[in-house]
Amino acid sequence: MTESFNSSSLNSTTKSLSEIGINAQKLQEINFEDEDIPEKYCCNLSGAIMTDPVCDPKNNIVFERAWILRALESKAINPYTNTPLLPDDLVNASELKKEIDDFVEEQINKSSDQTRLAM
Repeated sequence: MTESFNSSSLNSTTKSLSEIGINAQKLQEINFEDEDIPEKYCCNLSGAIMTDPVCDPKNNIVFERAWILRALESKAINPYTNTPLLPDDLVNASELKKEIDDFVEEQINKSSDQTRLAM
């Protein structure tokens, strides 16, 4: 019998794990609104913009590495499909990482341009 994923077990770590994401920190520094971040750039567990995205190749579900590894510590299943998932099964999502990094850099550049124009 497979147990379903219980997100409440991760709630206590939400703040500490989301604070370590460098992309989240960079966007926070320029006061970028979270709701303007494309959904595909956000972790399916934390909802925060990813820094180190990894994919479950069997289901094409993307997670922030730190978040999925934390979830897998308690149960070796994909939290969304309840199918077996081990840390070694995860695949780096390098193309998505590049897209996210480019997006963050673009937002920083836009913010810098707006700041210069306001002076």
